[in-house]
Amino acid sequence: MRNVGRRAERCPECRAVHIRVKALEASYRERTEQLIRQQEERAEAIHQGLVDDNERFTASAGTYGKGRIKEIMAAQKKKQPAGVGAPAGCKG
Repeated sequence: MRNVGRRAERCPECRAVHIRVKALEASYRERTEQLIRQQEERAEAIHQGLVDDNERFTASAGTYGKGRIKEIMAAQKKKQPAGVGAPAGCKG
């Protein structure tokens, strides 16, 4: 067989096997790429979830922290200041 394309070089049985092998390779490659995309999407979703959680935590900690500081300051004002001795009637 001279001057023929590569397709014509195979007998019909070998051609069918070759087509099946190429189809399996293509489907395997597509499936692998799909799994890689899914893993990347999951990783991105997890990362984004962690970023969102961190932002929520810092935002809530910031507001909670300010309120908590105000509570502590108010409680300290109610307490007796440091450096003031015990009342005269107390024997400690």
